[in-house]
Amino acid sequence: MIGAVFTLTYMPAASMYPLMTMKYFQGTVSQAGLIEAIYSTGMLIGGTIIGLFGKWQDRMKPVIIAFFLVGIPTGISGILPGNQTGFLWFAALNIIEGIATPFFTTLLMAMIQQSYPAEELGRILGVLNSLLNLAGPIGLIFAGPLADVIGIERLFVIAGIGAAICGVVAVLMPITRQYDIRLHQKLAKLTEQPDK
Repeated sequence: MIGAVFTLTYMPAASMYPLMTMKYFQGTVSQAGLIEAIYSTGMLIGGTIIGLFGKWQDRMKPVIIAFFLVGIPTGISGILPGNQTGFLWFAALNIIEGIATPFFTTLLMAMIQQSYPAEELGRILGVLNSLLNLAGPIGLIFAGPLADVIGIERLFVIAGIGAAICGVVAVLMPITRQYDIRLHQKLAKLTEQPDK
């Protein structure tokens, strides 16, 4: 549910990246493409970090940190000056967001796959993906009208605050914060049972 709320609040801003570059920062089409490339490069770096060092005992910590590393730079992007100096900061912030993104998606899926037996996993992932993917289009419906009324940059501020609030909620909920620790304990008990 936290992931669905995150998607709902973040997707309107995510759909506005080209307009943010060209309209707010007075950039070019090439610069809009550069932002996409920078974000994708950040995701590649994040995925590499997970691949090399991803054997954490508590994977919820990097997942929760990822909420803030996406939310805070997104919110800051909305208060940058609308000129080329602001665009340079926008590009730098997008590297951080890109690096953080795989931590949420990859580690969450890994924990879900370990949490349920194989015969139930298809249904569980189906419900999870439906929740996450349904929230996106709902957010996108309001993206254009909201941007027209309040401005693209304020949409980024709202998205950033929403993502950060999701991180705060995840920290405050023990069932979420301790999910991976409890999962490791459950898996350890399952591996000990055959020996008894």
